[in-house]
This record gives sequence, C-alpha cells and structure tokens, in this order.
Amino acid sequence: MTAGAQRRLTARPVHGDEATSLVARFEHADPTADLSTSTAWNVAAGAVRGESAVQRFALIDGDRQIVGLVALERRVAGWRSGSPGAALWTWPMAELGYEFRPRWRPECAAIVREHWQEAVADALAGERLELPRTAAAACPAEPSGLAATPGPAVWTAPAAASADAWLHSLQSRHRRDLGYYRRRIDRGGGVWRQFETEPTADLDAALAISFQLHGERIATKGQRSAYLQPPHRAFLQRLAHELRETALRLTILSIDGAPAGSCLSFCYAGRYQAYMPGWSPAHHKLDLGRQIIAHQIQHDLDSGIHEISLLGGDLAYKRELGLEARATQDLVRVPSRPAELRQWLAPGVLRAYRGARAVVRTPLRQPAPPEAARR
Repeated sequence: MTAGAQRRLTARPVHGDEATSLVARFEHADPTADLSTSTAWNVAAGAVRGESAVQRFALIDGDRQIVGLVALERRVAGWRSGSPGAALWTWPMAELGYEFRPRWRPECAAIVREHWQEAVADALAGERLELPRTAAAACPAEPSGLAATPGPAVWTAPAAASADAWLHSLQSRHRRDLGYYRRRIDRGGGVWRQFETEPTADLDAALAISFQLHGERIATKGQRSAYLQPPHRAFLQRLAHELRETALRLTILSIDGAPAGSCLSFCYAGRYQAYMPGWSPAHHKLDLGRQIIAHQIQHDLDSGIHEISLLGGDLAYKRELGLEARATQDLVRVPSRPAELRQWLAPGVLRAYRGARAVVRTPLRQPAPPEAARR
C-alpha cells in the first residue's frame, strides 16, 4: 500500500444484516472500548430515539477493507446552531456519555485512524456535526474541517490490585474518613444490596428508587440533572436491562428499612464508571456521597477492573478518592458560511430577545397619589 493510500479513509452507512454483523465483529475485536461506544449503548439509544435515528458508518481504508465502525445519532438542529431544522449528527445520547470514539480493528494503523473525522464529515457533506466529549486520544492535533474546543474532563484512575491496596493509596485523612463513616453506617443498621447479583429482584423498582434518591441529591444543590429528563431516564433504564447480566452495578443502601443512598454504575470492559449517585438529605451526616461510590469501587476491585472512572464534574471528593482529570474534545463542523454567520449572530439575538421580554414584563411605575388621597 502506498503512503497516500494508507492515509485514505472513507465512511459509508451500513444497514440491516451488514450492520449487525459488523457490530458483533467490532464488539469482539475492540474489547477495551468505552461503554459509550458499545452495542448495548447504541441499542438502548435506538430504543429511545427510534432505530432509524442511530446510524452506523463503516470506516474503509485505501485497500477497501473495513477497519473501523462509528455510530452517530441523527437529530434536528436548533436555531442556536445557525441551521435550524437541518440535520444534525452527534454521538448517540451525547448528553450522558464520555470519551466517544470509533471502534477499530486492532491491526488498523494509527496513521489511518487519525482521519476518521474527515471521512465522517465527507460522508455527511452539507450537514452539521456536533461531537462533544470525544476521547482526546481519538482527536488529531488539528482536526481537518472541524473546530475543536476543550470538552469536560473525565475523572479517572488506574485500578489498584485490590480493595486494600486502593484504600492504602489514598491520603491517610481520606482513608480514615471512609472508615469512620462506614462504621457509623454499620452501627446504624445499614443494609447494602447489590441488585445485579439478585436475578429475581424487580430491577425497575430498584431503578425508581435510584432515580428518586438522585433527584433528592440534586434538589439539595438547587441544580438540574440530565439523567432525570424523561428520554434520558428511559435510556438508562433500557441500558440497565441490556447489561443486567454483565456490566450493571446497582447498589442501594437502606437505613432503618428506608432507602438512604444508591448508585447506578456500569463495569464494562474492565472499566468501572459511576453514573448516577444519590442519597437522602436526611442522612447527610453519613457522607453517603463518598460511601456509596467507595463501596462499589471496593466491590469491583477484586473482579479484575483496570480503571476507575467517575465521569465528569470537578468535585472535591473525586480527588479525595485518588482520581485525576483526563481531557476530552468537543468537535463541531458548521456546514456552510451562512450557517456560520447565523450561529455567530444567535447569542446576540437571544440577548436582545430576553432584554425585550424583560422590558415588556416590567410594570410601568404609577405616579404617587396626592397626599390627600393617601390619607
């Protein structure tokens, strides 16, 4: 193969039996890929968004061999994009995942992999691409045809050899805190349940408890959570069912017979990922935020995981548990110059609109009544 042919990469959509066959092949060939690129993730996204919305593209090298596979979700662009109503392509359930990337055959050369973004952009010419939270390792230094900006970091750490080794890797004060609060939970009659080990348990009922506790945690902070939006909640429920027998981790801690804390996580391809922790404000003095996740980490360290990931969010407890930030990239391709201009103008239009609404809503100040009338 010539150097030029080696660098060439094209993308074409695949459907039906061909797509099913390729998905199975790459799932087996690329076992260390992230959960967000897995078959289960894309099946769950298709079930929620509609099967036709999730499209797979084969990545083909200069020798006409399929060397990679990438899945994207087709949506409709909003007016902020500069292309309102036009097709927009993004990662499936982009709001919930991290470190999206294509899947590859192990023998595919790194120099070929660098050009996947160009191949996808060419296959979707004239349409908008928004690829947030793309794995930094999958992004060349200067992506061709796409604007790249730093995305939210993912907080990770290599897995220790055992639960004891992980605890001893933490700063002594954080290790003492974990032990202190765990003893308080145990003395208070805390009961831990791992629903992935209970094949006859009502998974939907357990998930409902987990969503409720997550909502309570978010409410105490006065924040919003993408996980609680109806389509995203339906997606996580479907994903939990898809992975119940393999990668699901669902822990619920009860105190005095009532749910006090929970965490919905997944352990996929040797990578533990905590997705949705939650706890009741009534037990805020038990440090449940760290306790639930630490319980799951220790539970999985003895099962051969190679990485701990607490996904995004620069929160103090992630450092306390020994994690460090790993960058991602947000990639955007605006399909045309007019769309680029409209996108540039959109923030100003929004500010003007909000300003006009504020003026309309402000009641006119009435003149003060005469002194006699006030009497």
